[in-house]
Amino acid sequence: MDISWDFQRLANSSFNVEIDVEQKQWDKFQFTIPAEIKITTVRGERLDTLQITEQMNSFFIETDSQPVSIEFDPNNWLLKQFDIISGPQPPGSVPGDLFLAQNYPNPFSVGHTSNFLFYVAQLNSPHFISFNIFNILGQEVKTLVNQEKQAGFYNIQWDGRDNTGKIVPAGIYFYRLKSDKQQILKKLVLINQ
Repeated sequence: MDISWDFQRLANSSFNVEIDVEQKQWDKFQFTIPAEIKITTVRGERLDTLQITEQMNSFFIETDSQPVSIEFDPNNWLLKQFDIISGPQPPGSVPGDLFLAQNYPNPFSVGHTSNFLFYVAQLNSPHFISFNIFNILGQEVKTLVNQEKQAGFYNIQWDGRDNTGKIVPAGIYFYRLKSDKQQILKKLVLINQ
């Protein structure tokens, strides 16, 4: 099976996720099967069942927050072979780009978490990615990612602790997403409450 997906923001601040599934078996024989799909959004996960009945199938699922990734048959109920052949790219991006959204909430309170959504491009995937937090002096306080990442969306969190586990003081911090070809730097605010 080949699976592709994308999403659009709706007027009511929800999102419409489109999932296309193409059965790739020989021409005259197609399966009719239920298949689970797990959609991970910036607020959590949801599990839905798709009824695959044709060679080409399109499904539309509404979510209350932005989709980050999908997982086909997450519980491995099916004997299958599949590829996710395409997924969404951020608006204005081109193949080869990294994308980094502003963290949310921002500012956030010491002892709570903030979410960081980033995108790794399909072109030349996987990419070695580092994601670090720096204080106002440019000193690294936390490494959140330092590894190869496949193409796709990722959502990571920071709880305001440094690499040793200590809570950092309130203030302005910077976070950097970096690959071997590109880096993006943004600012965040950590407050006491």
